[in-house]
Amino acid sequence: MVITCEIVSLADHFLMTILMYYLASLSLYLFCRKANPSIPTTSDMTLRLYGLTSGIVPVRERRWVSPLLLLLPLLLATLLSLPSYLLHKSHPITVVPGVTLCNVPDSIQFDIYQSSVNILGFYLPAIIIFFLVICLSVRRCFSCSADKCVSSFCKEEMALSFLTLPYILAYQAMYLPHLDHYLAMLDLPLTGLQEPLTPEIARGVEMAMGLLLPAVVYSTLPAYAKFSSSPDDSDVKNEVHRTSRTPSRRISVASEAV
Repeated sequence: MVITCEIVSLADHFLMTILMYYLASLSLYLFCRKANPSIPTTSDMTLRLYGLTSGIVPVRERRWVSPLLLLLPLLLATLLSLPSYLLHKSHPITVVPGVTLCNVPDSIQFDIYQSSVNILGFYLPAIIIFFLVICLSVRRCFSCSADKCVSSFCKEEMALSFLTLPYILAYQAMYLPHLDHYLAMLDLPLTGLQEPLTPEIARGVEMAMGLLLPAVVYSTLPAYAKFSSSPDDSDVKNEVHRTSRTPSRRISVASEAV
């Protein structure tokens, strides 16, 4: 039973921290890239390769971006959750009312390792995400006032915001016992939310949040909903608008049409 609790605690820490690390890394990447995609026009051979009719190809990321965004959060979550098994650190898990797995005393539930998991695995990524979402919103306002407003990058930033904020609230509900413990240590008033938001309710909400990802992606990112590799409609409209405003480009397009 002890080994089972350690494995379950390891899996619980891993699954909760890896999502926060993925969201934080995606937020950081979206903030570091340009506000809008730079979409060059291409030759007819490239258009036939993509099966497109317009002179715009889909946005292509650099080759190192995908492996880094996939592997780095995985590595960080693994390193943070491994001590749960190696150091025999388990924590209580309540999924259904009246049934709690791995009951441990408060000295173990709120020890240094559990506090480190809460801070490094939740609060630190949450602060980074919250700060970057604000920065992305401000940058988007400046981008809209300058030239282009809605683009594929704008939709991706919006989808990430719709994902991160509900997940942060759901995870905070699961960490309420730890938050109240920290507030009591600082002689501050408690949240008083543990009675209405019981651990089983918080776990149920967290499991139901699994439906949020496909709902947000299919409602805000048309290319994913269509399972298509064609460029985003907003990028095509932006390129058409830019072409109509550039005389040299307008002449070249007219000559190609002839």
